[in-house]
Amino acid sequence: MSELSKLLEHCLKCSHCQSACPVAAHDSDYPGPKILGPDLARIKCAGDEEGVTPNMELLKFLDMCSGCQCCEVACPFGVPVAQLIRQNRGLSRGKHSLQDKILAYPHQLGRVGTALAPLVNTALKNTVLQKIISGMLGLDMEQPLSFAPKKDLLQPTLGQPAKRQGQTELSVPSKSGKPLDLAEQSEPSELVQRQEPAEMAGQQVQNLECTQPSVPMTRSEPAEKKVIYFTGCHVNYHEPEVGRAFMLILELLGVKALVSQDICCGMPILAAGNREKACNAFQHNLQFFKDYVDQGYKIVTTCPSCGIALKKIYVEELDSEDAQQLASATYDFAEYLEQYSSCLAALVHPVKEHVAYHLPCHTEAQGIGVLGINLMRLIPGLELEIVDGCCGQSGTYGFKVENRGVSMAISKTLAQQITAVSPTMILTPCGSCKGRISYVTGMRTLHPVQILKAAVDTAGEVS
Repeated sequence: MSELSKLLEHCLKCSHCQSACPVAAHDSDYPGPKILGPDLARIKCAGDEEGVTPNMELLKFLDMCSGCQCCEVACPFGVPVAQLIRQNRGLSRGKHSLQDKILAYPHQLGRVGTALAPLVNTALKNTVLQKIISGMLGLDMEQPLSFAPKKDLLQPTLGQPAKRQGQTELSVPSKSGKPLDLAEQSEPSELVQRQEPAEMAGQQVQNLECTQPSVPMTRSEPAEKKVIYFTGCHVNYHEPEVGRAFMLILELLGVKALVSQDICCGMPILAAGNREKACNAFQHNLQFFKDYVDQGYKIVTTCPSCGIALKKIYVEELDSEDAQQLASATYDFAEYLEQYSSCLAALVHPVKEHVAYHLPCHTEAQGIGVLGINLMRLIPGLELEIVDGCCGQSGTYGFKVENRGVSMAISKTLAQQITAVSPTMILTPCGSCKGRISYVTGMRTLHPVQILKAAVDTAGEVS
């Protein structure tokens, strides 16, 4: 019996996972994670020994799991419910549909979308085309989706280790050679009305030296300042301004980060049910980053889904020493910035806003939700209302026509919680959550690094 199978004995059928599942809460026909995870895995184990086969009617529900990980967070005994569901999906998977193949490779769509951004963005707003895409491909495109122009994308500075000839750090300057200035970004991300010249604000903060962590990290502290920013597909192709905001914050703290190439973490492939190709993508990424990790580099991401992939999913799917090593070297942006709390506190200016801070499922699954909140609490004048709960989008899950009813029902439940606190804006560290929350509430939604950038960049009100 495998170690994973042994963990089945820890499941006491307490139904905590059932109660936490957002899909089960909005679809009475959905069996829920207890049935599709531990119970189905027990049947599978019995089948291996006694020839018992799972009910095919039960297997059809496996694709309805959104992969939010809420079940594992809720389990009081550490049963890997979501992992069991992923493995059980192989029991029902046949040929992968065109819909699966399209959603599995967002980096390929991103390269085309950014190259033809004006044309693609206009086309995706056309209601006739939306209906055609929905009918032919089974993709729900009513939620606005736009690609950043190619000229605005972050430029990667990460090459193969063998080609770097001993070089350990690279900075990412703006076109002028000065630290990146987000005043150049488009209106939706232009947070602050400037009250002093950018050069003066930049010089003011660059004179600050911050080399000692002020708060001990829960894991080993980063040795030196060797950092690779793993941008992820959302920042790469849809919101490069989030990446620029984070890079500016790092530069102001004296951290010169390498920017990864446009590498997908592989989670969309796994979500499409193709575990074999997902594991190939995971292994490719492990090999790409291995030499850097061996040299002491830390991988930092602003996307919780990328973060949970590198920290948890790779380990579960590959069960290798390299996966464990990469997981130990991976940090969420808030997790990494925690050590610079005192420096950030000295840099921030007041920001007068009443915000709802949404905790994404994949952030809570990493157990680091409080770290992002603590960063926001460094900003004077920022009034926080904490809201948790699944947004219903769950990466590619919300783009599937067959999931629309449940997905939108989950979204509306969260929207009610948010609007009840009457915020002036919403903050969430997840790009997928950001798009869905903005869509269902009609309110401006930003990544926390954007408002943190506004607070450290110059004094002023959020506009």
